[in-house]
Amino acid sequence: MPLEDLENQVSSCIGCRVCEEKCPLYLASRDPGFSPWRKIEIAGRLIKGIDVPLEDLLKAVYGCTLCGICERACPTGIRITEVVRALRTRVAREEKTPAKITRMCSNIIGEGSMIGGGNEFWASWIPEGLSLPEKAENIYLVGCMIPFKMPDLGRATLEMLLRAGVDLTILGEEERCCGLLLWEHGLVEEFRKAAEENVKKIKRRNTGRVIVSCAACYYAYREIYPKVIGERIEVKHVIEVLDELVEAGRLKPRKPLKERVSYFDACHFTRYTGKYDLPRRLIESIPGIELVELPRSREFGYCCGISSGVKLVFKSLADSAGRMIIDEARKMGVRKIVTSCPLCMYQFASIIEKDNIGGIEAVDLPLLLYRSID
Repeated sequence: MPLEDLENQVSSCIGCRVCEEKCPLYLASRDPGFSPWRKIEIAGRLIKGIDVPLEDLLKAVYGCTLCGICERACPTGIRITEVVRALRTRVAREEKTPAKITRMCSNIIGEGSMIGGGNEFWASWIPEGLSLPEKAENIYLVGCMIPFKMPDLGRATLEMLLRAGVDLTILGEEERCCGLLLWEHGLVEEFRKAAEENVKKIKRRNTGRVIVSCAACYYAYREIYPKVIGERIEVKHVIEVLDELVEAGRLKPRKPLKERVSYFDACHFTRYTGKYDLPRRLIESIPGIELVELPRSREFGYCCGISSGVKLVFKSLADSAGRMIIDEARKMGVRKIVTSCPLCMYQFASIIEKDNIGGIEAVDLPLLLYRSID
């Protein structure tokens, strides 16, 4: 964001602080340092040349998931996420970026995934003996989390797509991170290079459509790639494709799953697209399911707290935000929190395991559907 635009955004703030009561990190901590309003206030001080203590600056800049809930609440329409991105760019130029964020970005640039690892990492989830064509109408990308922590999700998704007769291939060991975290942390040129290379690989496969499991990949390919590299390719979240297949009768969820579940709106999929009804329709196609809404859902649903590297810098804060959602779900008698983002699933699952919480599970929607497919 150019300095002039940043000044315009900051000067638009009327100090009403409506944003605070929507921000999951502020609500989880009640620490004013994590307030969206404080981010605007600190940006204003920096524009005026007023020094900001490093601790306060890091809270404002890296204590933010960029979920965008605050922007929907702001009566003057301030693009708070863009202000945060601009501040991160400034911090990066001054070489004050937290070491863990720097390491994560270096992993993406140098090795192609958030946690490091090249070809072997990206091949680790692929079912043994899988044979797919070199080129196909669709290409399935799994994103960083499936090879890292949840290969079963990738395998179940792939099996359903193939069972439904989808003409499909994968990048396999050639896949790399979408690079969204580079964009979010001000490394625009590095992001541009990653995006251009990803699109080149896809085009070499001559595919008409990209199908992604990762909500961050969906957002990056759909929203950010066209802005940064001028390339627009058709991208679908796997939930959209599975919904199409169920509606067409090519996948048939028949095994009853008699459970009370809630759907958690992932920021990079439902909130940024407004496709709130689609995943809920897919859940309700499963026999026996009772779907209930969380107290905060859809447009003003909480963020899980892990996005944009927050958990690397403020782990207890991120987990407190995720725990709010789990606690609300348990009070409603929910047995499963259903996501459409592997990163959200990982966040909830890790908190449930760490806190030894019984009677509730986090599950990505394709896995839930897979359990019902005959």
